[in-house]
Amino acid sequence: MEDKEILIINQGYIRYNLGDQAIRISMNRFFKEKNYLVDYSFLTAPNDYRDPLPDTDYIKNKHAAKNNYKKVSRIKIVLSIIKWLIMSLPSIIRNLSKKKYKYVIVGGGQLINSSNSFYPHSFSYSIYLWSFFSRILNRKLVFLGVGANRKFNFWENFFYKKALKNASHIIVRDNYTKESLRKNFNVDSVIMPDIAFYDYDEVEYTKSRKFLSVNIYSYEEYNQNYNINKEDIVSYYNRWIELIKENLEEEEIVLFSTTPTDHYENCQFLDFVEKNKIFDGKKIILENITDLRDLNDLYGNSYKIISGRMHAILIGIKKGVVPVVFEISDKLSTFKREYIDDGIKLKENKNQIKDTLEKYFKDENI
Repeated sequence: MEDKEILIINQGYIRYNLGDQAIRISMNRFFKEKNYLVDYSFLTAPNDYRDPLPDTDYIKNKHAAKNNYKKVSRIKIVLSIIKWLIMSLPSIIRNLSKKKYKYVIVGGGQLINSSNSFYPHSFSYSIYLWSFFSRILNRKLVFLGVGANRKFNFWENFFYKKALKNASHIIVRDNYTKESLRKNFNVDSVIMPDIAFYDYDEVEYTKSRKFLSVNIYSYEEYNQNYNINKEDIVSYYNRWIELIKENLEEEEIVLFSTTPTDHYENCQFLDFVEKNKIFDGKKIILENITDLRDLNDLYGNSYKIISGRMHAILIGIKKGVVPVVFEISDKLSTFKREYIDDGIKLKENKNQIKDTLEKYFKDENI
């Protein structure tokens, strides 16, 4: 079975994003159906080995699960990167050398990311090292189902370009990413629907649905990454409120999250609407979603979902929920345009993923 072993490198075993869990499950399903033996490694923490995540209760939500975006001096950032390199380099080499892997796969998810600052995003130098030693150890490197930002600083551009040039093939999840890679790094790629669409089985949903489910995107993350017009939090909340009013059909609103930071924002948003007597007479439920089972149960009772998280929307689509996208980024706008506005095609998406991966995961093509 030596020639059927692969190493997948992504963020799929972290405990704070259900979207990454959905990606992991879909990738695992495809490769196991093809009789591959699959090993995983953390992209940014290769020395952090953990047992596979349990099926339940792996996100720990707290009312104060707030991001701390603090300004850090340049010297501290440089020292932290050097420390990471020293700590991680032996683990990367060890993980890649553990078996004679047929393929080393980087993906899926938004892994070609940027810090929106002067320092390089941790993904950039992590991916560079994984790709460099994959080439040195003669492993076939494939980027699979990745998404990308549009702008990168000097070091991010350097690291990503070197890494992508080491790849045998690059498979991306949308046109936005394909154009970004071509423009920034002069590399070509193949488009395939997001890998999380693969874990889909046709079922008929006959259950009556009573919830409008709303996932308030973390204001701090929005402010850090997308808030070019310096919108304050009251204006931000008011946009959510208007969208909720436009889509509310029943008496119950459920606030849910797929990350701890969004759970914190839900708590703050609930305080805001109660203090200002908004949605008086409506029942607002704050859900503590800790795993994909909880999320799928909620979606089974929801007629619509409003979210600014791409995979929260994608998972809802697979459960037959009507998606409403809170467009905070180009990534969300692209997803909406390519996978919602043009019609939801779950079976076609799954078949396209299957056809694409079967085509490229052959010796003669890579």
